[in-house]
Amino acid sequence: SLYDSKQAVSNLFNKMYGGRLSVNFDVRGSARIMEVKSSFVNGKYVDDSTLLSKQFKVINEFLLNPIWKSRQYPEDLLAEIKERLRQDIVSSNDRPSVFASNQADLIYGEYLGVKADNSLIDLQTITIDDVIKIYDDIINNSSVDIIVVGDVQIDEVKKLTKVYLDFNPRTITKKMVYKSNREEFV
Repeated sequence: SLYDSKQAVSNLFNKMYGGRLSVNFDVRGSARIMEVKSSFVNGKYVDDSTLLSKQFKVINEFLLNPIWKSRQYPEDLLAEIKERLRQDIVSSNDRPSVFASNQADLIYGEYLGVKADNSLIDLQTITIDDVIKIYDDIINNSSVDIIVVGDVQIDEVKKLTKVYLDFNPRTITKKMVYKSNREEFV
């Protein structure tokens, strides 16, 4: 990865007129969802016709060429992320609505055979190798939907997708709708 520090990432997005890139994870039924969102200013407003291409290149760099491809994953970064997750887990248990929702997810997850809790014990034991293995599995084996919203040319988006987000073909069956057979009130 070309961007191996927070400062390098900040500098990159500053040069791209305050663009943003975020990655969020969610569970819906037995589906694990990794949502990558990228938001940049339209190049025609800043007289830069290459901005869309640069945006795709940035997504490629972060998504398909993560830091561990070229060098060791920094232990301090994993420790920082784990601490942030620990704080999220602790604070979510302090909010009754979030706690109740998480408990419902656990009950429903149990029915689906899916582990859906955020465990402090599990968080302590996660290693860099675990993170890399799960990430590689997501990237190499999951369904990929690319959605582009904005004032763009379809042909250009197709071309850039082929250049920067050319995932290996895969056959995926999606099961996104579930109905629990539980009848007892929990």
